[in-house]
Amino acid sequence: MRGHFQPRPLEASFAQNTPSPLGNAYPRRWRSVSPAFAPCHRGRESYNLGIVASCEGRAIATPTGQASQDASAAADAAPAAAAELAPHRPRLGFVVAGAQKAGTTALAQFLAAHPQIGVSSLKEVHLFDAPDYSPEWTPREIDERYRAHFAHADFDRGVADLVLGEATPVYLFLPEVAAQLKRYNPEMKVIVLLRDPAQRAISHYHMERARGAERLPLWLALLVEPLRLRRCPDARAVDSATRVHSYRRRGLYSVQLRNLYASFARHQVLLVRSESLADSHDATLQRIFAFLGVDEGVRVPAERVFAGAVPARHTIVSMALRASYAVERIRLKALLRDAEIV
Repeated sequence: MRGHFQPRPLEASFAQNTPSPLGNAYPRRWRSVSPAFAPCHRGRESYNLGIVASCEGRAIATPTGQASQDASAAADAAPAAAAELAPHRPRLGFVVAGAQKAGTTALAQFLAAHPQIGVSSLKEVHLFDAPDYSPEWTPREIDERYRAHFAHADFDRGVADLVLGEATPVYLFLPEVAAQLKRYNPEMKVIVLLRDPAQRAISHYHMERARGAERLPLWLALLVEPLRLRRCPDARAVDSATRVHSYRRRGLYSVQLRNLYASFARHQVLLVRSESLADSHDATLQRIFAFLGVDEGVRVPAERVFAGAVPARHTIVSMALRASYAVERIRLKALLRDAEIV
């Protein structure tokens, strides 16, 4: 009958489960699991298997003895192997990329209150700007590094059911991070908070003073900032001048946003004024929820999440600092002429 054959006796070597001489003829997706766990082939003998059976008109042999155990183990491993071979969908769907001292901590807490959003337990994961970050990491490997920061959420839950994200403000400032985020997840959504650059710089300065990382007076710290940044050997180092002393430089939003737009389409980036979180709290969150594709009807109460020490007025320095951003304001206005800013 067509599709059936009589098996010939197995030699002793085959009885010891010697790999089949047809092993290289198996389709690749089967060979990657085990030669013993192979599909049936019409009119072809499986030399390392024993009893003849029928499978939709094709001749196959069912495993016996040690071969049966090997086939069973291979069958158990097949789902895991298939998962490894399947395309990986990145778990993180958004990041709050900056700017530092613009309300990212408050926004992260507001987002975490939404039942369809999961925010990392450590607000600033610093994965893509870590000193040991490798561009060789695959999206799957990056997700495994993120997993520990989402122990409170169901990390393996469907992407459509729970949107995961984190908030690391330095992502906006370091120019190479945007491309790294894009490589990890081409569909990533990026939220950027913008604050008056002079106020942001002064707030940043006082934060570093409180941490003990800055001893110079404000006027002198601003004066020597370009020299500090020029001499910085490694921007990714934990206590680098790029991270700590970039008071005025971080307020050059046009440079950072132009770099971000080089990697992400504008519809993937949402710009939010930091004062909007306080002045138009509900409307601002509603727009952010819509951007992330979650229920816009969820209301998160407004609250003062974090307030640092009230800085001295620095009237003269503040005026000079604002004047130094005159050209930057023109550049930013031109860049964002048609952009929506919440």
